[in-house]
Amino acid sequence: MNLTINGLPIVVDQVAAEEIVQRHLQRRSDEQKSPELLDWAEQFNAWKARIDQLPQLKPGEKYLGAHCGPDGKYVHTILLPGVARNKNWQAAMEWAVDQGGYLPNRIEGAMLFAYLKSEFENEVYWLGEQSADDSVCAWTQGFDYGDQDYWLKDGKLMARAVRRVTI
Repeated sequence: MNLTINGLPIVVDQVAAEEIVQRHLQRRSDEQKSPELLDWAEQFNAWKARIDQLPQLKPGEKYLGAHCGPDGKYVHTILLPGVARNKNWQAAMEWAVDQGGYLPNRIEGAMLFAYLKSEFENEVYWLGEQSADDSVCAWTQGFDYGDQDYWLKDGKLMARAVRRVTI
């Protein structure tokens, strides 16, 4: 958790932060609490509420991040374990469902390249979106240079699955 005390940023883990906040609040229970301490406690409580809302990970899963959906709710994306090789787009879509997830969308593809690139080989992977311009093509994510492009659906590429949790 990142906190600011006396204008200095500090990083503490959840247990230490809870102890620090409780100790300071108890010490000042008979005094008027300083605006800085109240702000610090508010930062901590907001951080703890966000942590408590993160989805639980199963063995082998990697938390990717979240984005705000059109309904204003946060969609958390989790990379599932396992890799499919030499799959056409339809077979990759079916494989992802068998893994308990979906092929990533274009937003998730960019996030995977940015944040979890080390989990991928420098190859091209299927995304779960069909090309709007050409129904025989679907979008792909390259993990060598980070490019997204579309490819004929009958091409044999790699695939990874993600699951989504809306909070």
